[in-house]
Amino acid sequence: MKAVVSLSLAVLFALLPQWGHAAAMNPLFDFGSLYGFMMFLLVIAVIFLICREIVCWYWKINKAMVLLTEIRDSLRGNALSGGRPGGAGAQGLQCPSCGKTDAYYDVYNRLFCPNCKRYVNNP
Repeated sequence: MKAVVSLSLAVLFALLPQWGHAAAMNPLFDFGSLYGFMMFLLVIAVIFLICREIVCWYWKINKAMVLLTEIRDSLRGNALSGGRPGGAGAQGLQCPSCGKTDAYYDVYNRLFCPNCKRYVNNP
């Protein structure tokens, strides 16, 4: 996709001096060159939007964006409700480093103390 955009911009910048030269040679062509330039930009924009939708559909980018948005919203809801990451909590267990009882099991079935910000050995 980047190659298409780069090629379009290269063609655009290559043709700009020719349109300017044509307008200078023929004063009646001034409106035509501006009109032609605007139509060229419009056609390129429409082609870009169509190609973008086809590429996004083929690579399933739109579905991935919806799924990532759902995951983000789910994680944000968990954070706002006071949920903790990881599996079942190990409430009542004390951290051997700081002595706080806020330790909980992480995904790796190891105790993690959010106060010390490190893993500790299971008792």
